[in-house]
Amino acid sequence: MHRLLPFCLAGLACTGAPVAAAEQAAPYPTAQVLGAARDACSDLSSREAAAARIAASGWSKAADPYATPVGELVRFGYEAGRKMLENGSGTVDSGPLVFSRQVAGESLNLVLSSVVMDGVSVMGCRTYDVGETRRIGKDAASAWAGREPDQSVDQAELVKYTWEPGLQPGQDSFEVFYVPAGSPLIAMVKFPGIAIKADQVSVLPR
Repeated sequence: MHRLLPFCLAGLACTGAPVAAAEQAAPYPTAQVLGAARDACSDLSSREAAAARIAASGWSKAADPYATPVGELVRFGYEAGRKMLENGSGTVDSGPLVFSRQVAGESLNLVLSSVVMDGVSVMGCRTYDVGETRRIGKDAASAWAGREPDQSVDQAELVKYTWEPGLQPGQDSFEVFYVPAGSPLIAMVKFPGIAIKADQVSVLPR
């Protein structure tokens, strides 16, 4: 979520109103944030290689992934993945990897995860702008991606654009979500704000 530094004019009292008005008026940096997410999630063929590349490109790895703005959803997703494997054969990664970075004034968190089940590997790379109150518009997202999304949802509780296949070679999908504050879906997804998701699904050799 964007943070503008408050300032005072000499001899005048500071208030939060000018800052709030500036935040409301400032357009969301769609191209910069989507570009950062796309580049970070460009190659998901290996979790270890992706983590090393993400760290080398300016993202900082969290020492404790659960003590981050995405900690609750990371814990929920990791535990759900482990439960999913209880009745099947497969593995979930040894622990979630969370990275953070400032992009165009936005505090972003990136979650890298992987699950292997029944001979299929799913690598997930998700970028979050938790608490963001501005949505990414469909026209802006389409212009950035170079094509219209294959599916779109625009409802009061959820906005979602989906490109299938994804925007990078080998990727199954690329999605942009916006969950506004007060949405009943927050109880399920564990965050309000913007999320950008890239997935790569691979069938493992037998």
